[in-house]
Amino acid sequence: MLVFTGIHRVFFVGWASLLGASTVVCAADKASVEQTVLQQYRQCEAGYLAKDVDAIFHSKDAGWTLTDMGTGKVTSLADNREAMADTLSKVKSLKVKIDPIVTDMLGDSFFIRYKQTHEVLFPMKDQPGTSWFIAEDTWTRRGDEWRVVSTRKLNESTSHAAHVVHVRRELEE
Repeated sequence: MLVFTGIHRVFFVGWASLLGASTVVCAADKASVEQTVLQQYRQCEAGYLAKDVDAIFHSKDAGWTLTDMGTGKVTSLADNREAMADTLSKVKSLKVKIDPIVTDMLGDSFFIRYKQTHEVLFPMKDQPGTSWFIAEDTWTRRGDEWRVVSTRKLNESTSHAAHVVHVRRELEE
């Protein structure tokens, strides 16, 4: 990544304008968008604690889809909202932490890969269970707002655990 500061950034932006570049993304622009997106994730985390489906999905675009790369299954915003409401009605508590791994930006699109960890306390249990998944969100600027338009779930703890067991079995043979 190129980072331009001070006079170098002014020179670069001016030079790019002379060449007819329509969009120049400076490090400061990406950092600003990243802060906005991370703030949206913190609001989502608070939504899980409050068991508030609207808060959990507040940054999702109406056409948002979730693609599970392990199964190839694609689900809509409506499907996910319904499933989340059902899940929240069956757990005592759900604490979620979203940790960014890497981000990138291209024009009016912002990309983020993150690890999402869940601590779930089920009825009749003394301790929460923990699971996680790795996903990539694509955010798009809609007017003056950033909205998530798609999520790709890349890996998750149960498929990872199954893979480890499979490899161990192969090694034992």
